[in-house]
Amino acid sequence: MPQPWDVPPSPATGDPHEDAISLAVGRALTAWEFVEEQLAELFAIFVNADMADLEKAPAVRAYGSVITARGRADMLEAAAEAYFLNKPNEQLQSRFDAILRSYRGFAGRRNDIAHGRGGQDSTNPAHGWYLYPGLYNTNKYPIGQPPKYLYSSAEINGFRAEFEGLYDEVVDLAASM
Repeated sequence: MPQPWDVPPSPATGDPHEDAISLAVGRALTAWEFVEEQLAELFAIFVNADMADLEKAPAVRAYGSVITARGRADMLEAAAEAYFLNKPNEQLQSRFDAILRSYRGFAGRRNDIAHGRGGQDSTNPAHGWYLYPGLYNTNKYPIGQPPKYLYSSAEINGFRAEFEGLYDEVVDLAASM
């Protein structure tokens, strides 16, 4: 069964203007940063941090020092395990597990968006503008094969909506704790 973070099929046509890609990328990455910020707050809750001034909270700063989403996810998972051992709540733990699964899944699409480049279909520029991996990215653009992803602004905006939904889920979970 497909997941919402799976790479969607390539669109038949791209955007008529390059600016649509740039705008969609900026909005999607902003939405992702809101997710990260809220997850930092959730991490602070898990480690029983002083929540009075989150900007200066050591737990929030520590969360931000971890470079990769995988590392932050592992850190969240470890902190949640201890938190729910000390404060058992199956419903909240289940909600967290679903959030973490989505976060791990969408992190790959965030990376596509953050590290993609805008351009036209070189075989037919009339097809429009897309976001796709750079030629140097051997995993996502193998030699002699099409790129692993090709997004128009519609696909990028779809991911942005998913990021915003994930943010809402994390906010709701943090408020419940």
